[in-house]
Amino acid sequence: MHPTRRRSAWGMLGIVASAAALHAQPNAAEQKAKAVTASRADGVAIDGALAEAAWQNGPWYTGFITAGRGDKAPVQTRFAVRFDDSFLYFAAVADEPEVAQLKRSETERGGKVFRDDCVEFMIDPTGDRVEYYHFVVNANGALYDAQRRQGGHAYSVEWDSTAEAAGAVGANSFSVELAVPFVELGLTPESAKQAWAIQVARERQAGGALELTSYMKCGGSFHVPDTYAPLTLPGADLSRFLWDVKAPLEELTTSDAGKLTHQFKALLTNGTGRFRFTSVTATLRASEATTSQTLTGGNDDGQQQPYVFRVPFAEPGPHTLTLVIADRQQPDVPLCVRSREVVLQYSPLRLTVTKPSYRNTLYATEQLSAVEATVRLALPEDQLKGARLEGTLFSTAAGQRAPVASAAEKTDTAEARLSIPVKELSVGEYVLAVTATLVNGRTFVTEAPLHRAAPSPNEWRLDENLVLLHNGKPFLPYGWFSASVSDAAKLRDEGVTAIQAYSAQYFPPAKTLEWLDQLQAQGLYGCFYPWPSSAFMDNFTQPVSPEEEQAVRERIRAFRDHPALFAYYLWDEPELRPMLVERADRLYQIIAEEDPDHPCIMLNDTLPGIHKYRNGGDILMPDPYPLFSRGGLAGQPIEYPSKFMRACREASEGKRAWWVTPQAFDYYMGGKANSRCPNLVELRNQQLQSIINGARGFLWYTYSHRYNYKDLDVGMPFLGREAQRLTDAVLAPELPDGVTWEAEAKEHLQAAVRRVDDDLYLFAVNTRTSRQQATFTLKGVADTTLWVVSENRSVRVSGGKFTDAFDLYEGHIYTTNKAVAAGPTVKEAQAAITQAEAARHRPGNLAYRDLGTTVTTSSTNQYSGQLPMVVDGVTNGSGWTDDTWRQWPDWIQATFKEPVSVGRVIVYTDSILEYEIQVEETGQLVKVAEGTRPGGKPIAATWAPRTVTAVRVVAKSGAADRTGVTEIEAYAR
Repeated sequence: MHPTRRRSAWGMLGIVASAAALHAQPNAAEQKAKAVTASRADGVAIDGALAEAAWQNGPWYTGFITAGRGDKAPVQTRFAVRFDDSFLYFAAVADEPEVAQLKRSETERGGKVFRDDCVEFMIDPTGDRVEYYHFVVNANGALYDAQRRQGGHAYSVEWDSTAEAAGAVGANSFSVELAVPFVELGLTPESAKQAWAIQVARERQAGGALELTSYMKCGGSFHVPDTYAPLTLPGADLSRFLWDVKAPLEELTTSDAGKLTHQFKALLTNGTGRFRFTSVTATLRASEATTSQTLTGGNDDGQQQPYVFRVPFAEPGPHTLTLVIADRQQPDVPLCVRSREVVLQYSPLRLTVTKPSYRNTLYATEQLSAVEATVRLALPEDQLKGARLEGTLFSTAAGQRAPVASAAEKTDTAEARLSIPVKELSVGEYVLAVTATLVNGRTFVTEAPLHRAAPSPNEWRLDENLVLLHNGKPFLPYGWFSASVSDAAKLRDEGVTAIQAYSAQYFPPAKTLEWLDQLQAQGLYGCFYPWPSSAFMDNFTQPVSPEEEQAVRERIRAFRDHPALFAYYLWDEPELRPMLVERADRLYQIIAEEDPDHPCIMLNDTLPGIHKYRNGGDILMPDPYPLFSRGGLAGQPIEYPSKFMRACREASEGKRAWWVTPQAFDYYMGGKANSRCPNLVELRNQQLQSIINGARGFLWYTYSHRYNYKDLDVGMPFLGREAQRLTDAVLAPELPDGVTWEAEAKEHLQAAVRRVDDDLYLFAVNTRTSRQQATFTLKGVADTTLWVVSENRSVRVSGGKFTDAFDLYEGHIYTTNKAVAAGPTVKEAQAAITQAEAARHRPGNLAYRDLGTTVTTSSTNQYSGQLPMVVDGVTNGSGWTDDTWRQWPDWIQATFKEPVSVGRVIVYTDSILEYEIQVEETGQLVKVAEGTRPGGKPIAATWAPRTVTAVRVVAKSGAADRTGVTEIEAYAR
């Protein structure tokens, strides 16, 4: 199975030099020196001419640099930024000595503008340098826009702004102009507290060969927000845009006299700093039809206010739901805009089976005394009073309906519960039919299928508490993405129970079954893509064809009986493609029909994506990476996992479990020089946040980084074993209101209580960026001792209260079970990490990323490890793989921060046969050694020491299809 997953596209000309993985990045002083100030302006007209006084006054910025090389661009560009109360404005003038050769083919919005002569604007309105917006404008004024995530590595073109753009062509230049509404930039409280970040870049085609330049030094990609310049907006009051919106919730579609209405709740939280009278408009748009409803209200600062909308619409089907918050006195000036795709369907009677709780299936390990269901009547309130509901369970054996049991209820409300007592049900198919009879005699009928499953040796299902059960017993899925099956025995001993694999779709079923055999031999379980081919996964926008359905069914039949299969991994961030919702939902249904014994996993990268694709699986498993920074903390608030877990809870509707894919890797890709791997405290923080917010499974991304980072190599086994000791507590039902607390920064502390038999467990974690103390009050607990898990200490509870301290990002787990609390300590794990980290630095080795050594190559495979891993002191981890299949020579070069004396190199490789070692002196490469690598050993080459700036290893022939190197060491002697 492949060690890494295919990420979203890099984007517009993201990799600018195949031989260059990294080049110098701007340091803090350079960023400060090139800081950009936006000045206030009025009367800006978006025409591309830039004739207004707004552009004549105020600062402009130039000094563009050639991407990849870092030298001054021969053809320059200059730009300026302005703002008013509602818009952020950008202007750029691109010098062009070959105006007649300008390429400006694209005229449509959202087209491939980046293939023309164009200017790109990257703007991060929070300054966190993790998520930002990307705008591209060509000389025609055609506009491309997208939202970038994960430090620029993933993006969604589904995001559309109402930004205006224009272009103009002069005698020796072209100019572009752009106006972006503040309201569409997703402003947060951070937007008003710290500098934003900006990059401006240019694609020049007119010179005959593509030239890429940018304002800030960018290494190998424009999409490296760590390199962006600070942007300040002095005097800008952005507070009115700070709103949090949760919608749509509690959705219901009704019909009255043939008129359809979509009802839903929106929760709006005011973060603007003062009370505001609001006008809130909900709009539904489908094709050319648009309908809306406006409600008025008032929100104090910090207050969350519910709004219940009833918006009419014409036809069922996909719609765009948009919420616009405005000041009541200025309803035409929006303060907040949020949009989401919804699919509206009408049924006067909606039936949801609640028992059995999973997939409408009663499993062999499950016993029920009644079939229960929630019935919702989508009817006007005046028609509900006195309605009678009758439910009948039918057996459909042999194609005939035979009643098994029935029950009836009366209701005056839109929602009612039916409970139908049943005795032992035979294996087979059933139908639950419900009839609603109104007092006026009108009747409505709906039904839902039920299945009584036969006993299975490999039964996996979710119980009513959304815990995964294996043959009726609770199971904690805990493990890795892309873990090596050769490490299975070791992983089992480290607390791992499950592994995800990315590349089953590339192989016939026999290959995946062999992989499952290997997992089974070590008592582990696996999940993977169940798709018949990699090409199948490239079709995102079409409904499922009969041929595709048949191929999927056949594929599932090949896997479903294997004892080591525990789930199917369906999709990875489908919202970033974007994928047709109906396709995702239907494929899930097909798999569930074909294999009732294995759940399906949906992984999302965005909060809207969680809601949009919630019906595409049984388990919602987002990847809320905090993205940690070298020399700093989390790139975005470390509460990110909690935020995503809460969104999963909202979207789950009580029918889907939520797991998590936490960050256990260094996002050092495409030149993201300031990223780092999370440390032990941060890994544990992510885990505790997820537990507190209801996660029942953990698949960490990604194993390919494990050996390169000692916090992973040592820390993750510690966390895995700790999680297994706590399995019962992690899977136990939550106790609402079981604990309250007071703290210096209460909002940055999270806690939850669980009970296992007579034992209490309190999980607590600090998300503050500094130390704080907290006092906890435990409901129903008097005086007792709590043992602190993995810390070899205890706290005393008196009158239900106790106080404890939390260092930065630190978490504690308290329990009355002394035996569970005992075991290896966090302090011991940290000491082992420190020791392993020290051993990584070999005396005399000059080739370290930590010393400023950078790496370039002849080519790099997209599934290669990250190039800095080749100079991290780890010989058994991931490294470099070239991108030329069975073609030589290949080369990899380590360039030192400053000239050093080198007379010996050691190259760790199992794929190079014949080699040559070159060194760079005064800009020239000189051969200093050559030979054939001895079997099973690294290359060790020596020569008379020379003062050099780089060492290059040339692979002249190989023992494998691709050349690979895991580590290069360089010594003076």
